[in-house]
Amino acid sequence: MIRTCDSAEDIATGTMISDCEVSDFKGGYCTAIGIAGNGSGSLGKVSGTVQNCRVKFPPKVSGDFFAAYGSGGSNGILYENNISWGANKGFNNDYQTGEKIALRGNLFLDVTDAGSRGAVLLASHNSVLEGNIFSLIGTGTGGGGVAAVAIGGMNSTNWSGAENWILQGNLIFTAGTAPAGISFAASGDKPLDCVFQDNRMSGVTSNDGLPNPDTFNHWYNNTDFSGNNNLPSISSLQITNRWDSSKNGPP
Repeated sequence: MIRTCDSAEDIATGTMISDCEVSDFKGGYCTAIGIAGNGSGSLGKVSGTVQNCRVKFPPKVSGDFFAAYGSGGSNGILYENNISWGANKGFNNDYQTGEKIALRGNLFLDVTDAGSRGAVLLASHNSVLEGNIFSLIGTGTGGGGVAAVAIGGMNSTNWSGAENWILQGNLIFTAGTAPAGISFAASGDKPLDCVFQDNRMSGVTSNDGLPNPDTFNHWYNNTDFSGNNNLPSISSLQITNRWDSSKNGPP
């Protein structure tokens, strides 16, 4: 992982990681590919691009935490056209406040085993998760289960919370048992002023921990083809979140 020094006065910008592959894993707590900085004030807010990379992990060993891609304390990071297989966290952002993260066109495949997430969004603002594909093969919802996306607000002891994220045009499908599509983190506050729009889900059993109605965020035209969406109630100003096979057809 590329990381700027926590006490550095210089800001690293324009970092490029491209066409890299990680496929060997010794165990423990790690992030395979990522760019991170301090995130305190003007220190260490790095920028850059991670594109066309591949990360493949072996089957998860109980107690291990491994993320394929990660970021924290960043100010302008693009993750584009990357692939992960079998990661405990496909993308992880749970420390050091950052902003302007964009994840576009990535494949998060074989998200499996307890506590696994395709993407974890807990610590950045003004960012975008758009046009990604999540494949879930694990079992169960909630903190001990599997979800495509976990997003949460401030937790005073652990993370600063997600604000002003746009989650748009993502595809979530599953071959597992009872996974969640979108999950709000069980501890801490709810994410704030985020937009969930045009996301499509197939085979998920629920969307875990979402308030109903959700008075903190905005939901537009999300579809669960399995009919178990539990998507939040919405105001008359928002387009209906729905499941309607007669109009929408198969996923």
